[in-house]
Amino acid sequence: MRRFNHKYVLILVVLAALVFLFWPSAEKGPRQSGRVLLPWDLELNESGRVEVMGIEIGQSTLEDARKSLATRSEVALFQDKDDGHLSAEAFFSEVTSGHLSGRIILSLNIDSKQLHAMAERASKRKPMESGNLKMLPNGQDMDVIADSVIQSVTYIPYIDLDDEIIRMRFGEPQEVVSGEFGIKHYLYPQRGLDILLDSNGKEVVQYINPQDFGKLVKPLMSQKE
Repeated sequence: MRRFNHKYVLILVVLAALVFLFWPSAEKGPRQSGRVLLPWDLELNESGRVEVMGIEIGQSTLEDARKSLATRSEVALFQDKDDGHLSAEAFFSEVTSGHLSGRIILSLNIDSKQLHAMAERASKRKPMESGNLKMLPNGQDMDVIADSVIQSVTYIPYIDLDDEIIRMRFGEPQEVVSGEFGIKHYLYPQRGLDILLDSNGKEVVQYINPQDFGKLVKPLMSQKE
């Protein structure tokens, strides 16, 4: 009876594992023309809107994002402790793009009147450490929220980014601004991109349409002055 060479069997097992990990068809995440879209694959379309990870900012709805990202999300309302401003956000706790994973937060465009009505109907209210109030929307508002247009995207990668990776993957920033607590902002205003590099915490990648970029960095510019 012929005996198997265990060395060759081990090699075959390793090769099979590598094929499983790196073969394109096994990669998860939003796709375009069969190619997995990664966090640095952002484009400006003919309408001047940013497209990233299958989401067209200012056009795609939360429901569109759920389909593109192929994962579930949670929705919450927030009320600012200082001025009472209300906002709505959707959270995707784990999104995989190729071999990268991270969290995604979507800021939703819902008018003030609707937000106040949703806040009054909110099922749960929970104070946050910041002093802001977090509320869970009532079930009857979920359809309206799902049809709400996305106004910005925040991506928090699980891997650590550094200066070299940021420049290699996203390109040269127009400006690098130092913020509070040693945080650096890599600014790409023409692409609607702000990357926060934090040596003591997690990096944050923020996407917004270029025409709204000033709103995103206004607090940062105020500090700079």
